[in-house]
Amino acid sequence: AAPVKGIIAIYAVEIDQKADIRSDIAVLSTCKSSSENKHHHHEHPAEKCVELEIGQQAITAAQTMLKADTIKIAAKAQVSSRLEAREFDIDAKATATDRNPLGVLPELPVFFAGTAGTQDIRVHGEQSLLPGSYRKLKVEHRAKLVLVGGFYQISEMEIDEKSQLICAADAVCAVLIKNRLDIGQKAIVQAQSTNANDLLFYVEGANLHEHAAATIGQKSRVIAAIYAPNGTLDVGQKADAQGIFIASRIHIGQKAHVVGSAAPANALVKLFEAGEAGSMQLPGKVKLDIPACALAEDELIAVSAKGDAGLLREDFTEMVFHGSTAFEFSPSGLVFNCEAKLSLNYDPAAVEAEEGTADHLLCCRDGLFRRQFA
Repeated sequence: AAPVKGIIAIYAVEIDQKADIRSDIAVLSTCKSSSENKHHHHEHPAEKCVELEIGQQAITAAQTMLKADTIKIAAKAQVSSRLEAREFDIDAKATATDRNPLGVLPELPVFFAGTAGTQDIRVHGEQSLLPGSYRKLKVEHRAKLVLVGGFYQISEMEIDEKSQLICAADAVCAVLIKNRLDIGQKAIVQAQSTNANDLLFYVEGANLHEHAAATIGQKSRVIAAIYAPNGTLDVGQKADAQGIFIASRIHIGQKAHVVGSAAPANALVKLFEAGEAGSMQLPGKVKLDIPACALAEDELIAVSAKGDAGLLREDFTEMVFHGSTAFEFSPSGLVFNCEAKLSLNYDPAAVEAEEGTADHLLCCRDGLFRRQFA
């Protein structure tokens, strides 16, 4: 399958006029297969189902790929992307020359669903929030909430107009929302690192009446990954959004600016459940094993390679280890109740003589790592 990056919809993407899209786009199914679409077109039989529709004077960037069963492009759109589709409907006044048959599509990543708590949180002024289970979370007008990092389970989240939601520096924040995510106009939602992969929203809910499951308000700024597989993601007019955006349907408003990113090749984030054994495997033959006895609570654990500490290449698909290769884990200060094991295997020819053997085992207990030689 193709890599997960940029904008991915299950059924359809609609881009309004004068939007600026700097992202790959993939639509995985045909909108004709959607039950919602069948109902809509039974009432309006003259309308044709289109998986990817690009409005007048919209712009897409070169070095990006747009993939869908049917691609429709309106007049005066400037589409510099590589296009892949089974059917094209392109206005004569549009620019879209790189047309190709539909190729390999990405697969949806694993979706994490949470269990919300009973405590409501209303934020006035500025405050921080520890990971945990909450019911409704609202950041009031002009308020600021800092997530300290970890795993948040929430019924619904509202980020009010001109307010801020920030994932703290050196942290990874995963927010599991049972119902809806509503980001208001002129709000700021981002990781302090400005890395979209450090702030992850999993939105389980479907659309409610005229309200999308996930909304990015007009003129807001978002740097995050948003995953809403059961509903619509609505990006408002003149919004500035950067990250990975996945939903059943995606609508991008007029003059919105969207920059797609990809899950990093040199990092991995995974939810480990309390009382259950689990492991995370990086493609460069690095494996973390956590036994059932290690965690008393569910934990979101991230591991990333330090490119300046012994990696000749940061891309795990072609990684070459040497010397004192290092990996960074978060959350910082996590204590295991029993030993967890990190195993690294690398080319003996790349190991310096003083390192001894090529196979190393690192163990962690009580927050401390110790090195052993096989």
